[in-house]
Amino acid sequence: MSAEHGRVRPGVTLGLLAVACVSYVLKQTLVVPALPTIQRDLNTTTTWTAWVFTGFLLTSAVATPLLGKLGDTYGKKRLLVIAMVIFAVGTVGAALANSIAMLILARALQGAAGAVFPLAFGIVRDELPPEKVGMGLGFLSATFGVGGGAGRLPGAALAPAGHRVRRRERGGGRHARLHQRRTSLCGQRPFPIVHQ
Repeated sequence: MSAEHGRVRPGVTLGLLAVACVSYVLKQTLVVPALPTIQRDLNTTTTWTAWVFTGFLLTSAVATPLLGKLGDTYGKKRLLVIAMVIFAVGTVGAALANSIAMLILARALQGAAGAVFPLAFGIVRDELPPEKVGMGLGFLSATFGVGGGAGRLPGAALAPAGHRVRRRERGGGRHARLHQRRTSLCGQRPFPIVHQ
C-alpha cells in the first residue's frame, strides 16, 4: 500500500482541524459576556472574576510555544490530541465548578489548548498537497477571527438564562424571579424597583 492511499482526504483533515480550532476560539470569548453573572453567582470580587479570562490567556501564552515545540519533536497529531484532551478536562471542570478557584483552574486548563493553532498549521503543511496548503492555512486563520467574534453572542444569551435557573434551584421566590426578568441580556444590574 502506497503512502498516497494511507493518507486521509484533505477535506476531512481540514474539517477536523477547523472543529478543534473553533472549539478553542469559542471558549476564549464565550465567557466574556458572562463575567458579571459569574461574579454574582460565585459571590466574588471583580479582581477574581477577571482571572477567569486572564488565566485562560496566560496559560495559552505559556503552553502554545511549549506544545508547539513538543509537537515538532514528538509528532503534531499526538500533541494535538493531548491538547484537546486537556481542553476537554478543563471544559468539564469549568461546567462543574462551584467556586471561583475551581473555575479559574479549569479555565487555565482550557487555555493550555492554545497550541491547537500552531499544531493545526503544522498538520496542514504536512498532510495537505502543496497546492492546497495556502487555502488550508487561510481557512484555519479565518476560523480564529470568525470564532472569536461569534463567541460573544451565545455567551451573552446564555449567561442570564443560567442565572435564572440557578436562582430557581436555590428557591428564589416571586421577588427573585421579578428581579431576574428586569436584568438585561448582558447581565447588567437590574432597573430599580419602583413601589407605588
